[in-house]
Amino acid sequence: MEDNKPWHKKTWARVLMAALGLVLVFLVYFVRQTMVFYQALKSGKEPVLNTGIKKTYSGILQKNDTVLGLNIEQIKAVAAGRGDDPFLGPASATRVVVQFMDYGCPYCKASAGTIRDLARLRPDVKIIIRDFPIVELDPEAENAALAARCVWRYGGSEAFWRYHDMLYASQDSLSVDLMVMMGKNLGLDSRFEACLKSKLTKPAVDQSLSDARAIGVSVTPTFFIDGKRIDGAADLQTILNVLGK
Repeated sequence: MEDNKPWHKKTWARVLMAALGLVLVFLVYFVRQTMVFYQALKSGKEPVLNTGIKKTYSGILQKNDTVLGLNIEQIKAVAAGRGDDPFLGPASATRVVVQFMDYGCPYCKASAGTIRDLARLRPDVKIIIRDFPIVELDPEAENAALAARCVWRYGGSEAFWRYHDMLYASQDSLSVDLMVMMGKNLGLDSRFEACLKSKLTKPAVDQSLSDARAIGVSVTPTFFIDGKRIDGAADLQTILNVLGK
């Protein structure tokens, strides 16, 4: 009889153990896939899931001209910010490319050369760098954004772009102490360190994040080319094609 069987041989126990086994298999699979995905992100590779669905940040040009009720000119204005962000090119240019980026993002690091090449080939275009630090993937991403803005504030354009490259070069080992040391190596005075440690530039970083979310940014890098969005590390030719003449 069912009642005389050991508990583990009873029907309800077998069903329960089978269900628990399935849950355990799913959890192991989920943890494994999460680790694979995270390691791919950190290494700069495109994560590929075993479900056959490829997770990629290669972007698709936004087909319509509205995001959350904004028209293309409004999107362009929000993306461009309030004039306090680092940039290359003429300050008053009418053609504008905005990159929302993260110093912990390998795709952003890979696109740094694209930004320089674009500035060289299109000196009529203003290229604005704005922050979208994803601290869930890199806890130092926000501090790096704060530090870079402190350099822009106290060191100017040339120092900023050198520091920008240094942050990317040290992407896997960033810390506040290293950021301070790099600033000193550029000849920045004590105002830089005080700026970083007091988080003086946090309101600007927060504003950049707020603007990014308002216009649909969810991955890094994201480009806005005269208000038209491209998600992911767009290559130089793609950006030039969207810009046109």
